[in-house]
Amino acid sequence: MDAMTSEHRVQLQSQIMNRLFWIQSGLLIIILGLVLASLSNPEKLGATPLCLLVGGLGALLALVRRVPKVDAEGLLRLSRGWVAVLQPGLYGAFMAGVAYLLFMSGILTGVDGEGLIATNLFPSFDRPDASGQLLTMQTVFKLRPATVTDLGQLFVWCFLAGYSESFIVGILGKLEKQGK
Repeated sequence: MDAMTSEHRVQLQSQIMNRLFWIQSGLLIIILGLVLASLSNPEKLGATPLCLLVGGLGALLALVRRVPKVDAEGLLRLSRGWVAVLQPGLYGAFMAGVAYLLFMSGILTGVDGEGLIATNLFPSFDRPDASGQLLTMQTVFKLRPATVTDLGQLFVWCFLAGYSESFIVGILGKLEKQGK
């Protein structure tokens, strides 16, 4: 590949950063909409959608930080279309979803929990009493962190799950070792 001129590199970085700005602005508008919707009907919306969006934002922030360091080939790949820029955000949301499932399932729990890893750094969840009833997705989506502190911890961990690609992979590896 021919050497990329400094001006061309700056132009590609600007194009990528512009796309990232619009994607992040869209995510923030969706988050704001969900927060406003939850104010009008708090029983219907749990933390799940916000966790996914926060994870996506974490991944996109990581991409923003990496763009100045990306080589010429990577810049060309990122600048060719929206998919290459959206992909990290989707993966970040997926990783935040995995983190959410680890907390919701009780595998990773707050200090009073009995999960494989229990610490005061992890959130605890209120568990609605559904004894004798079939579990529905509506019940799952109503699960909530027990306190405001737990909600904050959940959002921080979901952001980190999106921001650091190796975060969830590292936790899963640790759980795999403990499970053997």
